[in-house]
Amino acid sequence: MNHCVKPYRGTEPYLFVAYAPENAELAKILISRMAEDCRICYTSADTDPTEAIAGCTAFVAVLTAEFAASPRNRHELSLAIDQEKTVISLMDEGISLPLSLRFLVGETKEIQMGQFDTIRALCQEIYRERAIGECMVVLDADMVVEKEYRRQEEEAARQAEEERRRAEAEKWQESHSQPRNENATYYAEELPDEIDAPVDQLNQQVGESDPADENATYYAEELPETNNGNDAEEQEMPFVVAPKRTPFAILLHPAGGVYYPLREELTKMGRSQEMCRLFVPKNKMMSRHHADIAQYKNKYYICDMESVNGTFVDGTRLEPRMPVELHNYSEILLANEQFIFVDADSAEQIINGALVPMLRCEAKDDQRGIGPDGLQLGRSYKWFSGTLDDPRISRSHAEIISVGEACYIRDLESTNGTFLNDRRLTAGEEYRLNPGDRIQLGDTELKFMQLILRSAE
Repeated sequence: MNHCVKPYRGTEPYLFVAYAPENAELAKILISRMAEDCRICYTSADTDPTEAIAGCTAFVAVLTAEFAASPRNRHELSLAIDQEKTVISLMDEGISLPLSLRFLVGETKEIQMGQFDTIRALCQEIYRERAIGECMVVLDADMVVEKEYRRQEEEAARQAEEERRRAEAEKWQESHSQPRNENATYYAEELPDEIDAPVDQLNQQVGESDPADENATYYAEELPETNNGNDAEEQEMPFVVAPKRTPFAILLHPAGGVYYPLREELTKMGRSQEMCRLFVPKNKMMSRHHADIAQYKNKYYICDMESVNGTFVDGTRLEPRMPVELHNYSEILLANEQFIFVDADSAEQIINGALVPMLRCEAKDDQRGIGPDGLQLGRSYKWFSGTLDDPRISRSHAEIISVGEACYIRDLESTNGTFLNDRRLTAGEEYRLNPGDRIQLGDTELKFMQLILRSAE
């Protein structure tokens, strides 16, 4: 690409812009605008990226699908992060990143390009980063006046364009608006992909159905008149109700009595409110940016971000920067802070107010969530912080069975027996658990609880 802006080659602080060749036109506009304010270098055929990135103060990546597919661009981004440069990722709208790149980008400041109407507005957001200020050029008085005059011209042109679009929209609305037909029957049907149940199971007359679900999704469509000429006869309005689905997983935080929706492609976790979306500021054992959870192809992965005290999943410490897939009711430990991952199917029930069954071990000062598949208890099975290593506990001692919101316990012919509120259970028989029940396995006591968690949002 032929730039009217020459790459900066000096020794003063400068900004490096990386982009894919396929996005050259967009990059040219961005670089030309930023060059009015900053010393700037950029990806080009005659630029050695290793040398240029090593010398830059800040790094901007125009992150598009073409950038993500380019080994050279990914290498440039890795260099900047490894050298601890200030990195800003300009995200293309709707981009889906590979898992490894998603975690890499998670360490940068992300800016969604689609949120800005003009390049000027986008640049102003980039300039908010402190390190960019070191790359700014000092302007003399004449240049300042010229820039302000140009800015006012651009602002006037933008406002004129907005007025033109608004007038066109109003004109279109007037020409297409039609009065509502009061004699028509309106039919409500589900939005596509919002429900899996067969339609014939959901079609109900209003007079026969339960009150409308305020969380349901309705789509209204006008139907032909069906009163067969009898205007006096009221026609019932049929409905197909599409219950609103929960499209995201959640992270339970029993100690805080809350759950965190995992709506974003990447959720940063740690002690720092400035760096992380999910933060626990009072826990000094957690690192400022401790771990990330990424959503990729309908699965969730967790990655330790080189934390000091480690990230654990089901009792196993993770290797730094090595993503591990999460499963329903995976137990997560960030240093000594406990979380429980719940997938989208189970999350829907908790969001709607379902109780969350837990087993607490006072001796270990932690608890385990009981998922839809129940929970196995014994020395052969993992407990949250390792195993139940009591020698009087059998390898396969007992199990918790989950049926709806109810939980039952069954002894699996253990050597030393299972006790419920000091009563020894008959092996093989199921006993329903109630909140506060005490379960004795060997010399280890567990307490059954049911929690109601609120959203942290």
